[in-house]
Parts: sequence; C-alpha cells; structure tokens
Amino acid sequence: MGLLLERDAELEAVDELLVDSRMGSGRLLLVEGHAGIGKSALLHAAVARAPASGAAVLQARGSELESDFAFGVALQLFEALLTAADDDEHDRLLAGMARLAGPLLERPTSWAGDEGDDRSYSVIHGLFWLLSNLSETGPVLIVVDDAHWADRASLRLLLYVLHRVETMRVGIVLARRLGEPGAPDDLLGQIAAHPCSRALRPVALSRAATREFVSAVLLATDVAFADACWRMTEGNGFLLGELVRAVEAEGWQPTAANAARIGTLAPEAVLLAVAVRLMRLSDDAAGVARAVAILGEDAELRHVAALTGRDAERVAAAADALAAGEILRPPERGVLRFAHPLLASAVYADVAAGERAALHRRAAVILHGEDVAAVRVAAHLLPSAGSGEDWVVDALRAAADRARANGAPESAASYLRRALDEPPSAAARAGVLRELALCEISTGLSAAIERLEQSLSAAVSGRDRAHTLLVLGRARSCNAEHAAALADFERAAAIDDADPDVAVQAADEAMALGLLSPASRERVLRAGASWLHHTAATGDDRGRLATQCLREALTGDSREAVIALAERALDGGEPLPDQGGGSVLANLSMALHACDELERNDRLLSAAMARARGRGSMLAFATASLLRGASRWGQGRLDEAMADAEQAVDAERYGWQQFLPAAYGTLVSLHVDRGEIETATRCAQRLDLAAHRGSALLAPWHAALGRLALVTRREADALEHFAAWRDTVTAIRNPASFAAWRSATAHALTMLGRVDEARELAQQELALARGFGAPRAISVALRELAFADAHGDLDGPIVLLAEAVEIASASEARLEHCRALLDLGTVLRRAGRRTDAGRALGEALELARACGAQQLQARASSELEVAGPRVQRAARRGADALSPSERRVVALAIEGLSNRQIGEALFVTRKAVEWHLGNAYRKLDVRSRGELARALGAPDKPVMKRP
Repeated sequence: MGLLLERDAELEAVDELLVDSRMGSGRLLLVEGHAGIGKSALLHAAVARAPASGAAVLQARGSELESDFAFGVALQLFEALLTAADDDEHDRLLAGMARLAGPLLERPTSWAGDEGDDRSYSVIHGLFWLLSNLSETGPVLIVVDDAHWADRASLRLLLYVLHRVETMRVGIVLARRLGEPGAPDDLLGQIAAHPCSRALRPVALSRAATREFVSAVLLATDVAFADACWRMTEGNGFLLGELVRAVEAEGWQPTAANAARIGTLAPEAVLLAVAVRLMRLSDDAAGVARAVAILGEDAELRHVAALTGRDAERVAAAADALAAGEILRPPERGVLRFAHPLLASAVYADVAAGERAALHRRAAVILHGEDVAAVRVAAHLLPSAGSGEDWVVDALRAAADRARANGAPESAASYLRRALDEPPSAAARAGVLRELALCEISTGLSAAIERLEQSLSAAVSGRDRAHTLLVLGRARSCNAEHAAALADFERAAAIDDADPDVAVQAADEAMALGLLSPASRERVLRAGASWLHHTAATGDDRGRLATQCLREALTGDSREAVIALAERALDGGEPLPDQGGGSVLANLSMALHACDELERNDRLLSAAMARARGRGSMLAFATASLLRGASRWGQGRLDEAMADAEQAVDAERYGWQQFLPAAYGTLVSLHVDRGEIETATRCAQRLDLAAHRGSALLAPWHAALGRLALVTRREADALEHFAAWRDTVTAIRNPASFAAWRSATAHALTMLGRVDEARELAQQELALARGFGAPRAISVALRELAFADAHGDLDGPIVLLAEAVEIASASEARLEHCRALLDLGTVLRRAGRRTDAGRALGEALELARACGAQQLQARASSELEVAGPRVQRAARRGADALSPSERRVVALAIEGLSNRQIGEALFVTRKAVEWHLGNAYRKLDVRSRGELARALGAPDKPVMKRP
C-alpha cells in the first residue's frame, strides 16, 4: 500500500528543498497533521528523492517513552554516521568544535558530560559543527518523524541549526502530530514560526483519491463501496489502510451490496484493528506485544522474556507471529520494534492503567539489575507508582544528573519530581529539592527560589543547610534580591558542621555581595581580613584572593597591591575555579579594570566567554560579555564594546538580573560616545529600576544617565543622577572603582557656574586617584580640575591637561587619552597657541576615529575649524563603512584565525565568514588578510593561522 495520492504540491516542496540545500540555501519543511494523515509517507518520499540530488540522509524518529531521554533523536541522527565512518572520515567529521559532540556520540549510554557542564549548549554546538563538517562534502537531508515525541534537547539542536541553515547545504524535514498531549509545543512553535520554515499540512484524501486507493488495493472498481470507505475514514490514509485490511480479514468482497456493511466497522473498531489481530494470535503474542509497548523502542528480546515471564524461545516465536501479522517488524539482532508508532500506541493504550504502572516498575527492576543506563531505568520509573525505595530515588537522581550533564534540565526536573513522589528518605529529601531547584533555574528563578526554601526546611544536617543556603543565595543574587542573598551567604558561612569548601565559598560570596551593597558595605569593610580568613582555606584559594582583590580595589590604597593579589589569583594562568554561578570572575575582573589592566582583563574575560560557550552557560556568558565590554570601552574599542554590551542586555530574557543596571548603563554611555543621543535616550527608558535599588551596580547606570543629561544640556538633572551615583557607592574611596562621581559632579557644577564647589570636588578626587595610582582615574580628575579652573588665566589648566595627556598616553586607556588630548587642544586654542592646539586636536581627531567615538570626533573637527586651518571634515572612510559583523570578522582575521575558527567563535557558518570578509575587502580596497591591519590603521603584524 505504498501509493502516494494527491501530494503533488508537497512533493514539489520537497524537490525545491533538495535543490535549495544543494545550492547552499537550506530550509526546513514542517509536515503537520493529525494521526494517519500521511506525514510519514511524505518523509519516506523525501528520503527516496534525496539520492538524486546527491544528499546524504540522516533519519530519526521520536519515541513517546524516550521523550525524556536527552539527545535521543540526535543520537539516532548522528551515531550511526560516526560508526560507519572510517578513521579519516571520523576525524574529519569531529574536527574543530565538532569534537564537543564526541563524548556523547561515542559513549551514548555512559557519557555524563564534562564536569560542571549542566546545559545543552556545548553538545548542541558540537553537533552543529559536526553537521557543518558533513555538509562540506555534499548536501545533507535531515528527516525526523514523530517530532511531537522528540526530546527537548534534540529539538533545541534543530532550532539551533535552523537559525543558521540558510547559508548551509542542509535541508530538514520534520513531521509532527497536531494535538498530541504533552508535546513540546513551545519549541515546535518556534520552529514553525522561523522565517526559514515552511509548513506543509497534507489534507485528507478526496473521494476520487480514495476510489483510486481502494481500487488499487482490493482490485475493485465499485464506486459505492469505495465511497463508503471514504465516508467512514474521512480520507485519513492510515484509517483507510486499516479499514481495507479489516475488509480483507473479514473476507468481504468490495461490492455495492457490502458497501452498507462498512458502517458496522466504526472508526473505533478500525483503531482497535490491532487488538483484533492480537486476539487472533496466541496469548504469548499478546503478552509480547504488551511488553514491547512497555519497553519502548529497541526492546531487547531478553528483556521482553523477563518482563513476560516466558522463555526466549516462546518470545521469539511470538515475535515472528506478530511480524507476520504486520504488528511488529521482523526481529533484528534480538531487538523488537512495532511496525508503526500508532500500533505501539494502540497496544499501550489497551493496557489497563494499574497493570501498566506495574509492568513499568518490573521493567525498571529488570534494567536496574543489569546496570543499564540510568535514563532508561528512570523512563520506566516515571509512570510507575512510588513505594519509598531508596534505590528508586538513587536511580532517578542519577538519571537527573546525567540529563543535566547532557544539557536537558527539563528532563532532569521530571526525574527529580518523580523522586519526590517515591518519596525520598528524610535525609535525601533536601538534596532532591536542591537538585530540582538547580534544574528549574533555567526556566524561572522565582520557582527555583521557592523550591530552595523547601529544601532548606527539609534539611536535617548542617551540611545540607549550608549547601542549600549557598545555592539559594546565588539564585537570589541573580534575581537581584541582594539583601536576602547576603543573609543566606552569611548563615551558610557560620554553620559549624558545613562542608569546608561550601563555607569558604559562602564567605567569599558574602564578602563580594556585601561590598557591592550600600547597606552592608561599611560593615563588610570593617570586618576586613577577619572575614576573609574566618574559615580554613581550601587547596585552591584563588577564589578567596579574587574577593580580596575587589576589597582592596574599592578601598583604594594601592594599585600595585591589587595587581600583586590578582597575579596570585591568576597564578599559572589556569582558569579560575568554577563555583556554580558565583562571583569569583566578576570580583577579579572589576579589580583589574580599576587598575587599568585592560588588556589582561580582556584576555581573562575572552577565555571565560569561551568556557561559557563550551558549557552552554548563558548567564556566565552574559556576565563575562558585560565585563569585557566595559574593558574594551576603556581601550577605545567602542564597536566591539557595543557588541559585548548588547549581548549582555540580551540575556535579560534568560533571567539575568544581577549586573543588568551596569549593562544598560554601559550601553547608554557607549551610545553617547558614538554620538547616538536619541538611541541612548530610548535605551535609558528600558530598565526597570524597581528590582535593582540598593546595589552599587547602579553606579554605571546613574553615571550614564548623568552623562546623557549633560550632553542634552540638562545640568540640574545630571546633578540628581550624580547624587544618586554618590549614594550607591558610599564608603568606596577609589574613584577608579566605578566611584568617580566627584569629577562628574564637578563638571556639571562648572557648567552651572558653581566653580568653587566644582574645584573642591575635583581636588578631592584627584587626591584619591593619585593615592591609588590608576592612570585613567588620575587623568579624569586632572581634566575636571582644569575645566573648573579654565575661566581665567589658562596657564594652570594647560599644565593640568598636559599632565593628563602624558599620564593617559602611557596607559591602556585610549579613550581617556583621546578626551585629554581634545580638552588640551581646546584650551590651547583659547590661549591663542594655535599650532600646539592644532597638533593636539589633530591627534585627538585621529584617535577618536580609530576608537569609533563619533561624539569626540565631531568636537575635535569643530575645534579645528574654529582654530583657523581649513580642515575639511573627513569623508566616510573605508573602515567606517564596515558593519559591526564585518568588523568582528576582520578583527579575528587580523588575529590569525582561520575561517572555520572565526565561524566557531562568532557562531556563524564558514560561508557567512567568507561573505563578510568579501564585503570587507571591497570596502577597504584590499585583496588579502595581510592588508587588513594597515587598512584599519592598526600596527602591522604577521598574520599567522592559529592551530
């Protein structure tokens, strides 16, 4: 019954997909419809047509029982591909970032992921690049049937590919059943709504097509009989086929006289045709069919025998009978499968609920006794009833650990909820609740916090309470509940029998958060070293050193002392310890930034972002993006800083809150420096301050709004923002640590004519800045003191600004160097020293161009025109014409990355990299990578490909 009727439009769409994917313009076809409408037949047709287009085919099918098995569908797609590959092909497929998928594909039943990897991103990233490597040798067709039963991790992989497929030689065909209870409709909806997706909804067969089908199968031409079949099935292909089989089984002739009898075979009876066929077989066959339905896809014969209580010979004979009746497929290598998923559903549904739960429990016991992978055992425990057995809770927790390691927190959560229903012992309950909360953090912080509070109430030991308080504090901190988080950390650190490592981490978190909170900062600073060392140090105390770095940077005693601490924390160049979303990296980065160690900070954060990509940790990636954006802003890399800040702000939709005000503040300030005042104003309206009051991380936000008010000549508003800035950084002495409110306030006061007040504040900040020794902060204070003094004799301001230029020029703070040059040139012009003014302003203009600081560039051009020389405004140069994406690609090409490495770093395909580079070559009028640096005004350096 392989007829494919009335599907010309759908087949044409399949042919177009194959052509487009062969040309490198991949798309996705989503075949949607209710059960039996003919979705699978269309997929079979796509597979049959693929060889003619030269496409390699990867096939998979979702399974109802294994929908919680993380990457189950992905394994079907790729595991056989690697197994069949020879050594050279195997190495080629897993080259580059594709190696991240190697552990999953080569050890699917035992792989638990990299230690600490609790998200799917690393695996998805690796599988994407494996697919990209495969498509380099020819087009690829991915075919997934029953996507409504696919696991969420595999659907995320398909969505990830879909975001990039339009530049790949990859076509995707998915089939999903509409209206399926429990289907992952959120992910399938995103797939359906994607611009690269096209939905196909095959309709029921018409009366004419039904006549053709009945005539071909039953060798009859009686129109009345065929029409009766059409009315009874309403053109559903599967029901029509089952009805025709039932007619054959009853021995009816397809005549007009029997047309009326079709009505006695109601649709329910057709759906129960499988049960009828089972009744005609032996009791063994019925038992085996039920066992295979319970065990699910790839039911092994020995497991079926154990579940039914029959010996292997009887099970094999029954399986042969079921295959002859087209209920099972012929057994292959001791594995039994249904001929069609709907047959499995029909048999499974026919098992009474109580018997079904008992059979699943027996299946779990059987698999657990063979030390089968925990996820397979857990799949049977989920529908079974609880009985309070410790091994069940242990198996479910093990499955949850595996699911989290494989990047499927939803699956892990389902196992842990079932563990709570067992229920766990009193000693285990707190741990189960805590682990469940860690899974739920990815979908909602509020629910996770509530779950952690339940875990805290259930804790029966100090160790459990301390561990839960540490996790609870981190969750509350991410949710911007700073006061409650600080209390949690302090309680955890004070528990006598807490795990030493947990106590140390809690003390570190308390110190860091306490330093950032105005309400607790003075108390934490007074506690000082006694707080830092009140618990025994662990073997790796770099986290403790990073926290101490932040404290010393805020107190502002010595830049050299902070750098020395940072070097100890970075001893050996190894990554900082991963403390599960803690603040170690942020502490050290903020300290390095205060010391103007911008390039070192950039390297630290770039490495952290790479690790976050590999782990799939979006929140860690966002934090590192923000911190690197701030560092690159200071270096004068405004376009790159903007890209980083936008990535950080984008993470708000994932629940990232703690550093959000700083992210928005950085973004507003960058828009101001780029001369995008209207955009900055719109951006300033996007942050809801209600959830962030009481945090020092509001300092960049108030600083940015004050700067925006100054450039729009709202000096009174600027003073209000700077006063709010001052209030958030009480007890922070070091202006280099986001506490330069005095110089900002002095600027506004000078603009309002309150020069004496401005001069006093600028002098205070200059003394504090000199005491710490960071060049950027000293230069800023010198500039503002000069601005306040520039209303009479200009000799004093010129001396101050010349020192500011000298100090900034020797530092990594290129943007501050540009500001100092511009201010010096302006005062020199006013003093009548036109030659010196032109030299300073010309240098400021070129530096502003190189930084992308359009606001400073406009000021410098205006000052040069006023100075007298005929300075024509620079036309838009080649480098200015580059888009942000092109600039990022060019920057990595200059660093020596290959096209593949650039694509992996930026999450784009090799074809997209080639396209961006081609555009950049044209705009810069260059022909090779070796000319890129010179075209952008950067120092020449040899372009070497990285290994």
